[in-house]
Amino acid sequence: MSKFIIKDELKKLPKTPGVYLMKNKRDQIIYVGKAINLQNRVSQYFNSIPKYKRQQNLVALITSFEYIVANSERDAFIIECNLIKSHMPKYNVLLKDDKTYPYLKININEQFPRIQIVRKIKKDGAKYFGPYPQRTPLREILSLLQSVFKIRNCNKKDFNKKTRPCLNYHIKRCVGPCAYIVDEALYMENVKALINLLEGNNDTLLEQYKEKMVISSKKQEFEKAAHYRDRIAILRKISDVYMIKPNLKDTDVLAGIIKDGYGLCVILKVRESQIIDKKQFEFTNVEDLTSSLLTSEFIRQYYQDISKVPKQIMVYNDIKDRVWLTDWLSVLKKSKVTLLNPKRGGNKKLTDTAFNTAKQELNAYVERQNETYLNLVELAKLLKLEEVPLNIEAYDISNFSGKETVGSMVIFKNGKPKKSGYRKFEIKENVKSDDIKALKEVLSRRIKRFNDKNFANVPNLILIDGGTNQTNAISELLLDNDIDIPVCGMVKDNKHRTRGLIYHRKEYPLADDLQLFRFISFIQDEAHRFAIEFNRSKRNKKQITSAIDGIKGIGEKRKQLLIKEFGSVREIKGAGIDQIKNVKGISENLAVNVFTYFHGKD
Repeated sequence: MSKFIIKDELKKLPKTPGVYLMKNKRDQIIYVGKAINLQNRVSQYFNSIPKYKRQQNLVALITSFEYIVANSERDAFIIECNLIKSHMPKYNVLLKDDKTYPYLKININEQFPRIQIVRKIKKDGAKYFGPYPQRTPLREILSLLQSVFKIRNCNKKDFNKKTRPCLNYHIKRCVGPCAYIVDEALYMENVKALINLLEGNNDTLLEQYKEKMVISSKKQEFEKAAHYRDRIAILRKISDVYMIKPNLKDTDVLAGIIKDGYGLCVILKVRESQIIDKKQFEFTNVEDLTSSLLTSEFIRQYYQDISKVPKQIMVYNDIKDRVWLTDWLSVLKKSKVTLLNPKRGGNKKLTDTAFNTAKQELNAYVERQNETYLNLVELAKLLKLEEVPLNIEAYDISNFSGKETVGSMVIFKNGKPKKSGYRKFEIKENVKSDDIKALKEVLSRRIKRFNDKNFANVPNLILIDGGTNQTNAISELLLDNDIDIPVCGMVKDNKHRTRGLIYHRKEYPLADDLQLFRFISFIQDEAHRFAIEFNRSKRNKKQITSAIDGIKGIGEKRKQLLIKEFGSVREIKGAGIDQIKNVKGISENLAVNVFTYFHGKD
């Protein structure tokens, strides 16, 4: 993946409703927000100085962001709520309380089920619908539902004693089960119809209201027509206010798309009627596939891992082998799996959301890929290389006051880091602060592994953190081994920022090409970071080891066992004898020795 440049990525954001996820350098989600216009809202974070300290702290930590396209602001609201509940981001403190979002509840376990507004979902067998945004006129919706379906909302539990009907009966919002005025079977029919409506199947009722509105209007009964018009509007709010159908407990919503030889699949994970996560996967060289075939192939590969197979998968794309895939998934999971391609209703809205997100993400991905390849082309032009350097290896050396010298090798394949190919080198020779000798040792060991399948392919460009001396030394080493690979030095200015490239004793400045400058800077920074982290870990381990020298019976091997188990001297020191002796290879007597070493016999 190429380096995430916030300024560039802001331009690629769609001007549509959606949810954005701010991430820190560890790729952790630290804030989730919603927007009517994603591009305008996200840009505000970086184009102006935040007013409050908390917002300033948030912006300072943001290194990248993701987004999910939504059908409306209401949909974005619900997705935002669910993602916050799932990830609990540090900077979403005010949105963590479930009490903020009301639900409609129908307790189907009661003799005459009632409908009510609640703030929390309980595992009580009742049906819950929502959550609803605060601005939604939920009490108005409840009133309408009662006027249509005549379902009670009182707290009465005992229906064995006949009582006088309440006000709701007289204003025609309840059929009066408390007064034995309604048959229980007829009442349950109304309950089932109401549940059917709240689950998104409201088309029939809407059509009836539309027909009545037209008839009333033709009869010039305008007040009555307005009555039905208002009910149509509120019923639409009921169906549109939340995007997830309440019976979706364990569902993956999937959409695939192909453009310019690139493909992308998006999965929205729905658990207990809530979108809890979004995942996306990019593909290259898929010119010969359609979006449907890509989706089909993706399902076959992704769900090989049985733990990932949900009870239900909904796809945007119309896959031809859907029946076969359904059977295969069911056998894999050892229980029935449903694979749907919805064409209307709430499920269709959900697959549309996945597709719109995939479409926007793919556009941004294709643009990034084109930029990355152009960087390689421009690099080849600048240095007059014979071929575009699709396989680049970059090296750096790190030491601490001439000690603990280590080397790093990072790999960039097709302009993107391939972290599985990164390698660390402990410098065996006593080179002290001589980076050139250390580099030569690292490259000598790498050359011996050019044909090793455990290493990456032979590079067609080698980048060294250093100037002319380092570059010449490595070029001579390659020449001595009859290897013809271009070697380039990455030089920095007095502020320790990338300045240019050294090739054939000539410096090529990068200041005039911003994209290429960013690309080389990223490679140099990545090689430096990898080397520094390795050096730091070695020093920390050495400090821990030296701090527990002198414990009777604890040799080098047992030191490593203690370090691996506790991680630091402080943790070892704070452990009791029982904790220490639970470490594999440490007896009770040795545990006593360790404890006594830090705390004394008392």
